[in-house]
Amino acid sequence: PDGTFSDRQNERILEFQYKYFVELATYVYLGFALQYSFLRKFGYSTLSFGLLQATVAAQWGILWMQFIDRFHCDYLLRQINFGTGDVLCEENLPADSISGTFQQIQERQGCTCKLWTEIAANKSMSSELPHQAHHALLTIGKMDFEDTIIMTYPAMMEGLLATVPVQITYGMLLGKVGP
Repeated sequence: PDGTFSDRQNERILEFQYKYFVELATYVYLGFALQYSFLRKFGYSTLSFGLLQATVAAQWGILWMQFIDRFHCDYLLRQINFGTGDVLCEENLPADSISGTFQQIQERQGCTCKLWTEIAANKSMSSELPHQAHHALLTIGKMDFEDTIIMTYPAMMEGLLATVPVQITYGMLLGKVGP
């Protein structure tokens, strides 16, 4: 046992992600888009506009959800002053604890962002500190220690989830304004 996963274990994770992705896509493209076809005179145009809107919002959502994660980490690193010793990341900041004041939670997240940037700069640290590296990936919302935009099932699912407010707003406007 060298710590690597077998093909079967990776396949099950991929199966779960694919199943969830298909459910989300069905919900976004068929659920929301077909609810707009209630207008008798404008049914086809609202249906096609809803599908177009969902497609564009999903594409922008994939990009912006990853940008927001990056901006949030940069913000936390700027807010927390690591140089003066105010926050000691080496102290016992339990990763499983989400209790505490808002400032303490931000400090924990900032320390995790700092750890992610350190591991991204020196990738051999991920094999030296596997549990901390895994926690950093989960907290930051990334799949690896590359600072790039990635196209994975979780990224596409986040993009589809980002379309929901757009679709709800469009449905609300159609119900309120009407042709």
